[in-house]
Amino acid sequence: MKSVLALLALVLILPSVSFAKNAYTQCGIGAMIFPKWGPVAAISNLIWDLGTTATTSSSSSPSQCSGSGASVGKLIYENYANVEEETAVGEGEHLTAMMNILGCDIDVRDAMVNDVRADFLKSVKDPAYSKRSNLEKTEALFNNVMDKAENKYAAKCSST
Repeated sequence: MKSVLALLALVLILPSVSFAKNAYTQCGIGAMIFPKWGPVAAISNLIWDLGTTATTSSSSSPSQCSGSGASVGKLIYENYANVEEETAVGEGEHLTAMMNILGCDIDVRDAMVNDVRADFLKSVKDPAYSKRSNLEKTEALFNNVMDKAENKYAAKCSST
């Protein structure tokens, strides 16, 4: 019984220790939706995909776990309808805000938005798009934006 209590205490205490990033509370979809509530973020990550998105983003794209990546994710999630419309059009205040958060140079913003837009329009044409949840749509657009910021435009986006 003591060992079970000790294990439970470790599970509850370790996520709050600040010396290490906790993928379940600081990464993935859970952290994007619940950035201030680590335990809720962890539960969300586990429910969504058993935490694979959180652990994958933690190891392959650490910038998505905090800072600019998390801010972009939150912006997309909280304003999805506006971001969706602006992405389809290719301009708008939310897209500008994303570029600002990511620290993208002015001279690459139009090209980056066009690249994000092209991939976004492909996903919208997929018959399954209309059946996806807002969370799935948010994740896809977030991954699209972060892929461009961290790869093709990494030299011109300072916050990734």
